[in-house]
Amino acid sequence: MGKMVKSVSYTVFDSGTTKTGSAEKILEDIRRNGAQKNEEMEKMTVEDYAEALIADADYFIPKNVMDAFKRFDFPTKYDRALAYLAATPTSGVRILSQRG
Repeated sequence: MGKMVKSVSYTVFDSGTTKTGSAEKILEDIRRNGAQKNEEMEKMTVEDYAEALIADADYFIPKNVMDAFKRFDFPTKYDRALAYLAATPTSGVRILSQRG
């Protein structure tokens, strides 16, 4: 049997609203809203978006914070991407709670 992935539910604050759900669901919602203003995001899947957030994190998150993040295991790449997005000072996304 394959590795079981722990299901985590988040509540995040994003640009004046709160969103609740899995990291993948929240990232898809953020990507979809961003796609209205950004042609590049419009062409991305949620998987592409998560991978881009992870790949670009070193440029936007202070090194000491990234060093701390690298010591943590995340259940999925979506959870890692959401954590990185919330840690990006200019993102406007903040994790308020997580359960699971």
